Amino acid sequence: MRIYLLGVASVIAVALFSGACTKSPNIVAFATTSTSSPTPTPSVSGTPVALALNLKAKLSGASTNYYSSYAVVPASAAVNTLVTKVFSDIPDTDLYYSDLSFVITADPSVCAAVYFKPYYYVRSQSATFLDPTSNSIATIDCSQAALALSPSSTAVKACYGGAATSLISTFPSYGTLDFLPGVTSSQTFSLPAAITGYNYSSNAAWSADNNSTPATAVTRSYQMQYAGSSLIQHYSIECVDANSNLLYAISFNIAPQRTVNGATQTYFYDWGD
Repeated sequence: MRIYLLGVASVIAVALFSGACTKSPNIVAFATTSTSSPTPTPSVSGTPVALALNLKAKLSGASTNYYSSYAVVPASAAVNTLVTKVFSDIPDTDLYYSDLSFVITADPSVCAAVYFKPYYYVRSQSATFLDPTSNSIATIDCSQAALALSPSSTAVKACYGGAATSLISTFPSYGTLDFLPGVTSSQTFSLPAAITGYNYSSNAAWSADNNSTPATAVTRSYQMQYAGSSLIQHYSIECVDANSNLLYAISFNIAPQRTVNGATQTYFYDWGD
């Protein structure tokens, strides 16, 4: 699943945040612990890093990864550096059947906390939404569904799609995963293949060219269903200091594509955004 199409070339860009840099919400100051010797700066392929993502993919049920790629903020980067990357070299048909691992590494001498915000989007803001992930004929109130997640919202998970709905057990009350590099400098977040779940019932259709008939007479669309292009959050990783100031970030997209009759097309519900 993605909202727009991207080129097949992997793109990496590095930029500085503007002066409007904001703090991550709901964060308290972290206590520091003194040690007898400094913690070594983590590295990727011998290069010291402040923040790094290693995206891995393996076919569901396989024991080894067939894909591994990095997005890195070097240790030498200026504070407020943003690195963006498009992971576009996983074939669309492979991603649909692939378990993903997001291995995030941060320098504990720099990052007091790391926040991982998985991709998600708003399916509908209708008060009478017919859930495409269920065979139920009951409608759902999605009128409060928004990118600004809140525990007080009445919107339910079925009002949303994307990786966060599977990665975060408390979604949509919360949309962020976190860890403390002072405790562990590397954390892995695992996402099962879209075909094994994605909040779809066993007899719901996955896509236009992988269609099946649901066990209900209710007509509904199994195509990409979202409320609008402005109601999507892409993958991001943030490193903050002990005062919750944003220091470094990685923003990324997983954008697999395939070409049919010379045209770039996407079909499958998967973890691409």
